[in-house]
Amino acid sequence: MSSVRLTDIVERGLEIDDIESCASYHFSSEDDLVRALGELNALYVLHREKLQQKSLNARLASAYLYLYFTSNVPKLFKLLSFLPHDLIGKIAKTVWIDFGAGPATYTLAWYAWLKSHNIPYPPEALVIEKDLAMIELANNVLDKFLHHEQIHVAQSIQQKKISGATLFFGHSCNELPLEELLHLMEEVAPQFILFLEPGTPAVFQLMSDLRS
Repeated sequence: MSSVRLTDIVERGLEIDDIESCASYHFSSEDDLVRALGELNALYVLHREKLQQKSLNARLASAYLYLYFTSNVPKLFKLLSFLPHDLIGKIAKTVWIDFGAGPATYTLAWYAWLKSHNIPYPPEALVIEKDLAMIELANNVLDKFLHHEQIHVAQSIQQKKISGATLFFGHSCNELPLEELLHLMEEVAPQFILFLEPGTPAVFQLMSDLRS
C-alpha cells in the first residue's frame, strides 16, 4: 500500500474494496451483513454486560469491520483537527498504544493523518486486542496499509513493556471497570492519554470519576 493511498484516505475516505479485502468472512448477501450487524447491536448495545465473556466469530468480527471502518477513521480525523499541530507532533514522537483496538481502524487513521500532514510516524506502535477474530482483522488491516511499519499486535499490555507512550482508547475504556482502567494507566505510565468514547451517560460518569 503506497503512502499516496494513506493520504487519499484522509482526503477522500475509504473504498468498499478496502473493507472487503481486509474482512475474514465473505457475506453471501447484503441481508446477511445486515443480520450480522443486528446481532452486533444486541451484543454491544442491549447486552453490554456480556462483552467481557463473549468472543466474536469471523462473521461478527467482519460485520464490525464493515460498520466501524468507515466511521472510526473519520472520527479520529475530526478529533485530531481540534488539537494543536505542535501537540500532534509531540504525540507522534511517542510509541502509540491502541488499547482495545478491535481491527486497528484507529491506528490506521492515526498513521494516515500523520502521512497526510507530513509528520514522521511514531517509532513503533502497539495494538492491544484480546479477541482472536479481531486480531486476525487487525493483522489484515495493518498488512494491507502499513506492512512496512513497526506495529505489534498483542493480547495484553504485559506482552511488551513500553514507557513514555501515548495510550489511546477508542471506544474501549467504557468496557473496563474504573479500578482496572486506573491500574492500566499506572502500569503504562503514558506521556499522553487520549479518550475517544461514545457520548453516553455511563461514559460521562466514567470520565468524571476518572478525572476525580
